[in-house]
Amino acid sequence: MKAKLVFNDLSITPAKTESEARKWFTEMITAVADLIKNGICTTEINSNINLDDFLLTDDYGFIEWKNDDKVNRDTRLLALRLLTRKPVQASLQALEDDFARSEFKLKEYPNIESTALGVALLHDGIVVSLPSKRLWCQSHIEIIQRLYNENLENPEETFFRVRQVSRPNHVDIVIRDWRRSLSQHIKSASELVMQWTSAFPNLDMCEEYEQKMLPHLHGTTLKSVLDKLWKLDETCELWKKTKEQEPTYYSMSANPESPGTMNIKELAEMRLSSCPYQGLQHFKMHCRIQATNAIKLRGQP
Repeated sequence: MKAKLVFNDLSITPAKTESEARKWFTEMITAVADLIKNGICTTEINSNINLDDFLLTDDYGFIEWKNDDKVNRDTRLLALRLLTRKPVQASLQALEDDFARSEFKLKEYPNIESTALGVALLHDGIVVSLPSKRLWCQSHIEIIQRLYNENLENPEETFFRVRQVSRPNHVDIVIRDWRRSLSQHIKSASELVMQWTSAFPNLDMCEEYEQKMLPHLHGTTLKSVLDKLWKLDETCELWKKTKEQEPTYYSMSANPESPGTMNIKELAEMRLSSCPYQGLQHFKMHCRIQATNAIKLRGQP
């Protein structure tokens, strides 16, 4: 599964200079490039306007930026691959009814409406903005959805936070948030298998036990498994970034394997794994997921 990208047309603001306009485009496209490189999205951006159709100064827009020798060539080549899908709600399909009965407004400026942010919310996607104002220079935007009933009356107001990238430093935060949401929306064991690499990129699925586990993953047990998988993936993400020899952080409980298990060569060898920055080692810890059934996941080496 890939995240939908939605361009925030509210972020189009005149730049004071060509240099400022160049910087805004560069930061935004670099962030998009990082999302694509991480496999989070495709090169398609949902938008109400074509990115080539607006200027940030009297004579400098996206077309000029793509031909600007002062900009990194690889970044410009990536921009040439971007495709705009119009109108912004074109990809909603099954969600069209919710969109048609809704108004989406900025929480900070409730008089300002934004269909683009609403589309990103309904898709559980990612807003792409130019870093032209403070509001567009953060990893989330707070919005209000006013959802009317079938008679277009009695709207219900709900507050939401929509993911946003306008600078490269937003990317890691947004990716983790999107993956967390993806894991929370998994409703079945088969969906878990299908979404595994997107939701838990730091974990390998153990094919040997896949069939043994699948029949038990439903209801409370499935939720417990998903929560523990997420925490384990978070821990592995931290290991990769810190490169610690002996990680000390755990967001989940872990218990040592019994000496009886580790003293049996065949059982010990079953716990061999290639770990980030640590080489091939035995798994000596495990976490227990216990809801309606007890299931073990192999954890820290």
